[in-house]
Amino acid sequence: MAPRRAQESNTMQSYGWLLDPKRCIECRACEVACKQWNQVPTGLRYRQVRIHESAAGNVLPLAGACNHCDNAWCMKVCPARAISRDAHGAVQIDTSKCYGCRQCAAFCPYQAPQWNERLRVMQKCTQCPDRLEAGEQPACATLCPTGALQFAPWDEVKTKGSARIDHFSNPAGTLPRIRFITQGFPG
Repeated sequence: MAPRRAQESNTMQSYGWLLDPKRCIECRACEVACKQWNQVPTGLRYRQVRIHESAAGNVLPLAGACNHCDNAWCMKVCPARAISRDAHGAVQIDTSKCYGCRQCAAFCPYQAPQWNERLRVMQKCTQCPDRLEAGEQPACATLCPTGALQFAPWDEVKTKGSARIDHFSNPAGTLPRIRFITQGFPG
């Protein structure tokens, strides 16, 4: 699924993530692509594969990052108003406004905002706006060899899969822009 440019209107397309845990082979290509493209400093990982165990005891590899939530708590609690939504619907941190209070990290249930010790600001996944403007996918989605991590217009993604799986924060509060393919997945 490739990003589409907005039609002739002035509004930009909003995007979301579709994750199929049963197709993830834990290769971490998404992590590497993100770090290289975005020049993410040592010690920070905007996207990271975390291994979770379901209630039934099954191992779940989840390639997590900022979910660019529709009801982003990080944006609401930032006293510097350094967090806003861009034209593509992605939640962005303006590091020139961030003074490092870390409130965004304290309130994010997905552990997306991360402390950059050297710059003394919070940073996270940006959804690669430069790539979107060029009509390309975010770096992490381009390197997933199995198609476990997909990126597409949110209107398409939100109708697919499930908003909730074991060990994923209840989506009712934040409304994350991610869905999980659960068909054929053991509980």
